[in-house]
Amino acid sequence: MKNSTLGFKMGLLAIIGGFFVFSALYSFAQIPPGKLTRQETARPNPLRTGQPVAVPGVIQQTSLQAEDAQTDFSANFGVVPVAATQSALSESGADPFAIPMPTLEAPALLAEPTSHPPVNSSSLSGSPLSSADPFSTHQPQAAVPTYALPMEQPMEQPRTTTVMRSDIPHGTPEQVAAYTATKEGTGTPGSSYMEGLQTPHLTLQKVLPDEVVIDQPATLKTVIQNVGQSVAKNVTITDRVPQGTRLLSTIPEAAVSPNGDLCWSVGNLDPNVQLILEMKVLPLREGEIGSVASINYTGEASGRIVVTRPMLKIDVKAPAEVQLGDIAQVEITISNPGTATATNIVLEERVPDGLYHRDGRVMQHKGITTLKPKESKKLTLPLTCTGAGNLVNHIVVTADGNLMVEDKTTIRASAPILNLEIVGAQKRFLERRSDYRLVVANQGNASAHDVSLELALPAAVQFISTNQSGVYEPTTHTVHWALEELPPQEAGEIELIMMPIQTGEHSLRFIGSGENNLKAETVLPMSIDGIPAITFEIVGDSTLIEIGKDAVYEIRVVNRGTKAAENVKVWATLAEGMTFVKAEGGRYQAANGGIVQFETIPRLLPKSENVYKLTARCQTEGDYRINIQVISDDLRSPIAKEESTRVFR
Repeated sequence: MKNSTLGFKMGLLAIIGGFFVFSALYSFAQIPPGKLTRQETARPNPLRTGQPVAVPGVIQQTSLQAEDAQTDFSANFGVVPVAATQSALSESGADPFAIPMPTLEAPALLAEPTSHPPVNSSSLSGSPLSSADPFSTHQPQAAVPTYALPMEQPMEQPRTTTVMRSDIPHGTPEQVAAYTATKEGTGTPGSSYMEGLQTPHLTLQKVLPDEVVIDQPATLKTVIQNVGQSVAKNVTITDRVPQGTRLLSTIPEAAVSPNGDLCWSVGNLDPNVQLILEMKVLPLREGEIGSVASINYTGEASGRIVVTRPMLKIDVKAPAEVQLGDIAQVEITISNPGTATATNIVLEERVPDGLYHRDGRVMQHKGITTLKPKESKKLTLPLTCTGAGNLVNHIVVTADGNLMVEDKTTIRASAPILNLEIVGAQKRFLERRSDYRLVVANQGNASAHDVSLELALPAAVQFISTNQSGVYEPTTHTVHWALEELPPQEAGEIELIMMPIQTGEHSLRFIGSGENNLKAETVLPMSIDGIPAITFEIVGDSTLIEIGKDAVYEIRVVNRGTKAAENVKVWATLAEGMTFVKAEGGRYQAANGGIVQFETIPRLLPKSENVYKLTARCQTEGDYRINIQVISDDLRSPIAKEESTRVFR
């Protein structure tokens, strides 16, 4: 039973195998001789069918092994010589039913090799494929390249590739920004036909005979067509001589790379233009042959825009010269000579010393907000002359986009400049004469006319005298002078004498005025203080006395100054041979050595005095001297006096 079942299965397999062999032989016999070289009616191979492939960009070298992989960007077609099938049946000594049948399922997308092995036509004759049965289960591994084997894997999704320029450093965003900030672009607009939507679209198809015979030349064609609406630039087609064949010729002539690749650089391909490449090869052995053709091209699109730029321009017209009190009309014209609208325009006026505007020294005008290209606007700024010299009027105009222009206009102002000065000590003392000098100068470049001068005196001083026809006004306690004209760069002096009569902090105020609102003023602080003036005298008739009599000395300490004397001290020193008897006028202290010191006076008012009496006795005749000394806080050293006494018998 088992043997009958096994025999049945083997018989069935033999019938099926014979059917396939018969079908292949019959199909080959029906093909006309010219059919192998015609490209338009080629019969598709059930195992390796080539279809037009849409190429939207740079072509990836990917093997196409199945009809359902039409989205790949290459075309791969194989040709199976008929003799291969016959050899598989005749040369194999094994049971034909044991030969594994090839699968008819469409294989998945093939894995792309990293590099194709070069084909050396001179070595094909010695290849194991030349004598081995391509359908044998003991087929050498070298006969079928690994990149030709089907792999069960899902179709890869299109990937986006970012191309980095080699001249831009790869680094942090800050580093790249620092690099690009110093680089200027080099691109320029292309031709007008490159503007708008650019759609180069190439199709790639191999047109091959279904079968070829070993050692007979065969022509393999590749058809490229631009079915898009734009020119495809720099078109390059790369192919390889099929393994198991030897290259005879190419039309047009192709370049051969060191690794055996054939390359056609055809330049540009216009829309609706078809290109046919031919490769004539000589099959060297039985089996399936084929190759993968790939195409590379570039699509170019251009665009252009007009870059505009706003600009600012300022023109200022002002009088070259003005007089004191005149109004200078400054005319300002702001224009935009650029090609774009200037926005957020702000005018800033900086008024110099010597010119006056009621709104202040720094003003901003925002009335002109925008200026269209070639548009201009005018403003008028009135400035009153209040000083002399070369006055520089500064105007700054700004706008969006860091736009800024400025103008500096010099106006020569002719005017007198009145300068007053009080020359004298600021520290004064009561009842001491005080002299001052009043200096009047015109530092401008024009004469000062009808100049009036006034000196206001404080109540703490008494006016004594002045010169230059000055007039003292008692009711206002002021002194006045008048000048008809004071030429430019000239000066005059006035003498003034006064007497301080009251202590305290005071000031002298010197005021000047003239035509065209000419004014000047200066103030000198003055501190008036009193000064203590301690003095003393010895009063009495003690210059000549008898032995045994008392000598009486009266000491009068007086403050003749205008300020109280602080901590006044008085002491006396008796000569040797004199004996102290008594002292009056205050508490005292007598010490050994003939020194008598009176109690310190804390405060001795101005114009007041203290009187002391000192009594001494002499026991022998001769000339005796008594020394009296007085000192206070305001004295650096004591005031000393001696009184001589003659003692007789």
